[in-house]
Amino acid sequence: MSLGGSRWPVRLLVVTCVMARTALSQECSAEKMENTIIDIDLSLPRGVRGAEPLRVPSASACVRACCSGHRLAGDKKCNLIIFYAARASTHPNCYLFYCPSTEACPMKPATGLVSYKITTDIHALEDKSIKTENFSSNEYSLPSDAGIFTSQSQNIHQNHTASLEQSVFHQASELLNHIGKHLDNMELHTVSPESQRAKE
Repeated sequence: MSLGGSRWPVRLLVVTCVMARTALSQECSAEKMENTIIDIDLSLPRGVRGAEPLRVPSASACVRACCSGHRLAGDKKCNLIIFYAARASTHPNCYLFYCPSTEACPMKPATGLVSYKITTDIHALEDKSIKTENFSSNEYSLPSDAGIFTSQSQNIHQNHTASLEQSVFHQASELLNHIGKHLDNMELHTVSPESQRAKE
C-alpha cells in the first residue's frame, strides 16, 4: 500500500467531521418575563404540553434543559419555561412547557417566578429545498393508482395511532393538572408587595 493511500481514511474522517459540524447549526434564545407564569387553566384546552418539573441549580440550567431538545408529552419540543428561584434546592424549580402559540399560553402575574420564552432555530446549511409536511392527522392520502382498498394493516396502524394519541393526550392532561397544582401552590406561598403593604 502506498503512503498516499494510507492517508485516505484520515482525510475522509476530517472531511466528514467538518461537514457534520457545519451542516447543522442550532441557535437558542430566551426572552425573560419576570413575575409571570403560564395560566394553566386557560392554556390546557389550547394545546399546551408539559413535563415533570426538574430540580436545577439556576435559571440558565433550566433554559439549557429546554434548549437541549427535551421532548414533552405528545413529542413536542420545549419552548417556554418557568423558573422558581426561591424554591428550596431539594424541590423541583424548573417547569418545561410547549406552547403552540402565544395566544394559546396566556400569562398571569406571579411574584418571584420568572418565565422564559425559548426560541430554537435549526438551519440546514446544505439543502435548503427540504419541505416540511404535516403528519399530525391520521388521514393518509393515497395516489390515484393505489385503488380503493385500504389494507387491514393500515387500519390497524391507524387505530393503534389514534389510541396512542388519546393515551398521550390523557397523560399530558393529567401531568399539566399536576403542574398547575404545583404552580398554584407556589402562588399561595409567594408574597406579593401589595399583600405586604396591606398587612402593614
